[in-house]
Amino acid sequence: ALYKFVNTRVIMNVIYGTIAQSLNDMIFNVIDGRAVTFNQVRSRVSNTLYSQFFTTGCLYGQRASDAFDVIVDDRNNPPANLENGLVNVQVFVVPVPTLERIEIDLIRVAIGQIRQTEAALGYGGFGYGNLNIDPNTGRASAFAI
Repeated sequence: ALYKFVNTRVIMNVIYGTIAQSLNDMIFNVIDGRAVTFNQVRSRVSNTLYSQFFTTGCLYGQRASDAFDVIVDDRNNPPANLENGLVNVQVFVVPVPTLERIEIDLIRVAIGQIRQTEAALGYGGFGYGNLNIDPNTGRASAFAI
């Protein structure tokens, strides 16, 4: 499903409204033949997505190019549309997924066989090894070996 979680719908609605608002003052600008208008629209939409959604953690990706893309050029703007004053902008976004459940695999291992079992399962034996219990709080913390 495209909108499996409520927060995805909210993010998409807010992105749409924010982009539309950021482009309002471009209405009645000229559409030139040198892609200046296209570049202005692309820059404004990209800057909005980056500053208001990517940096705040609403879009998923290690880099901005993983989280969104904006297309506004000859590919999605045929001359007939431009002649009628219509500029089409396609915005691709990857909203953050929602953690709905955590699955736990509990694996019984023979004494002294943790690293071998992890390696056999494809984890390369990079487990957390020792677990420390804080005597004051009773909280457990792990550190990598």
